[in-house]
Amino acid sequence: MTAAISLRGVGKTYKKAGLRAVPVLQGLNLEVPEGQFLALMGPSGSGKTTILNLMGGIDRADSGEVIVCGCHLERLTSGQLGDWRANNVASSSSPTTCCRSSRPPPTSNCPCC
Repeated sequence: MTAAISLRGVGKTYKKAGLRAVPVLQGLNLEVPEGQFLALMGPSGSGKTTILNLMGGIDRADSGEVIVCGCHLERLTSGQLGDWRANNVASSSSPTTCCRSSRPPPTSNCPCC
């Protein structure tokens, strides 16, 4: 079964001016096969929202690869990532869409769009 989502060696650290850096994810590897449902559970501050933001193209990893439906999000420019989100990510207030929708591909030319 092919992975719909792959996180390979992903790292993310949050930095605030004047404060120490807070590493949230270090070397995270995660594979979610097509058709599988996933629940992220853990205590507050463990990185659940960070993982979802990376998979949805809302945030960028500091290291590693974030691959969604074959599209390497870490390789996209900001504009391409915006196009990808517009065509592939649904919020709870918008109609549900699938990453393999019948819409024409955006400018990113990802095979998943």
